[in-house]
Amino acid sequence: MKKIIAISFLVLPGILTNCKNDNPICPELSIEGALPFSASPNGPVLIKGTGFNQDDITVWFGTQKADILESNRNYISTKVPAGLLGVVEMSVSNAQGCLVTKNFEVSSNPSTMAGSPPVYIIPPNGFAFPLQLPSHSTMLFQNVYDPTQKLYIYPFNEVMVIEENGGSDEVWDGVSSSISGNVNLPKNEINFKIHRSVKDDDELIGGFYTVTLKINGVERTDNFFIAFSSVTGRQYVFEYFL
Repeated sequence: MKKIIAISFLVLPGILTNCKNDNPICPELSIEGALPFSASPNGPVLIKGTGFNQDDITVWFGTQKADILESNRNYISTKVPAGLLGVVEMSVSNAQGCLVTKNFEVSSNPSTMAGSPPVYIIPPNGFAFPLQLPSHSTMLFQNVYDPTQKLYIYPFNEVMVIEENGGSDEVWDGVSSSISGNVNLPKNEINFKIHRSVKDDDELIGGFYTVTLKINGVERTDNFFIAFSSVTGRQYVFEYFL
């Protein structure tokens, strides 16, 4: 069984790291991956790597400079610039001359983002858990961008293995689908595999984080379940209910 971490990115070969003049004081800079795996112009992209907490970080898609919407040491939230199509070189650089690159596919079709945030949310480093839960309680997760999608996890414990057809379900647009997976709150590792009867099967990998979100025009700071689909690369944000 593969090891699941709070948010999982595939590390791809062919990532180039360059420091001009081999400057030994050049801070570490790397790209581990990008989500989603492809996006249309103006579509959101989350870049995962290291060394991003510099004020002089710059992101390019091909010859087009991208706006940095938010960043911390390990994540950059950005959007694909307009006017691009096909496979382009995505790069992150800084004023010290460090440069890392990775190929990225720009799709001609607008991304279908129903149920997903318009801009990818950067997972913070910390989280405010483990939860104090009654034993064998039912946990309800509701998609904050699409209330018709709900995850019912029963019985929810801090460390558990979820068996398919064991009482945990996704209900989306009125259709119920079985869930299996693993929960380990002390490590903040959550993996839900959704076995759908109508839509394509999916796998959500993520963890609980304290973030401030603007929901229906109102800012709210709370613990949210931030998850990524290992199938589509889409990000989902759920609020939880006991």
